[in-house]
Amino acid sequence: MIIIKTYLGEIFSGPTWEDVLVQLKAMNFSQPRDLRELMDGIAKRIKISQGEVIHYGDYSDFGRELERVGFLEIVQSE
Repeated sequence: MIIIKTYLGEIFSGPTWEDVLVQLKAMNFSQPRDLRELMDGIAKRIKISQGEVIHYGDYSDFGRELERVGFLEIVQSE
């Protein structure tokens, strides 16, 4: 089970990173078409606001990068 807490205090959980990101996508008011668009959009916003570049290949890479830049905290990971 993966449990994350966003910098806003929202908690999301699921058996895989894909499940967690699907929940995050549902809460995203920009309404991305798919998870790739969600990840690209978040990475772009972090680049603009923090000057940090997010490097990711898969969903778990993305989650770890978001923790690195302070977007979320991984409370539990698999």
